[in-house]
Amino acid sequence: MIMSYQFTGKSLEVKSVRNIKYDLMIPTSFKTMDNDQDAFQRFRKVHEKQIMDLGVKADLPGVKALVGGSVRGDASKTGLQANILDKQVVLDYTESRKLLVYNLEGAGNSLELTSARDYTLDVGMAVMERSFREKAEAKNVVAAAEKFFKSHKTAMNLLKFALKLDPMLVDAVEKNTRLKGELSKESDWGPMIDDAHKAKDAILERIKAINEAAADARKPKGK
Repeated sequence: MIMSYQFTGKSLEVKSVRNIKYDLMIPTSFKTMDNDQDAFQRFRKVHEKQIMDLGVKADLPGVKALVGGSVRGDASKTGLQANILDKQVVLDYTESRKLLVYNLEGAGNSLELTSARDYTLDVGMAVMERSFREKAEAKNVVAAAEKFFKSHKTAMNLLKFALKLDPMLVDAVEKNTRLKGELSKESDWGPMIDDAHKAKDAILERIKAINEAAADARKPKGK
């Protein structure tokens, strides 16, 4: 429920009451630009191969499942953030990624829904863009480590950073004869590789769960 009040000079009086249960059930958006399909089509046209490299299918269910598997809410928060902007109240349900905007002086002086948006896709595209940047940077850092492989400390620090950014590169690092031949006798080579493999396995498990959730979302309703 959402309620607005007015102060008469002596007391607070209820001005308007609205049950927002059905507002929260709006599947994508209401009076917002642009819609999920158009936004994702443009994004996929540019990044389809990079999306596939993440291990998920380049469609809306895949991206939305990626958000569920990658973005965790803060258990210490209520899941609701509310703000007043002039004569509008903005409700951000952070756990479900729903944004509702109401006019405090709508028709009949009541609370009026002016805009709604499920911003899961927006978050998903931001998460993927960050992953694209990290993967690209990790490859550049590995290349730098290979360039400075004679300086063991520098090369090892670069590799540790690269494998933190993208643990999926661990196999390529292990197969790099120059790096392995020069650095494998360093005391922290083994722990670095082991940690990267554990991180890689965790990513693969998460991707598996994401793809299973996306497959369920693609099934027709009621099946």
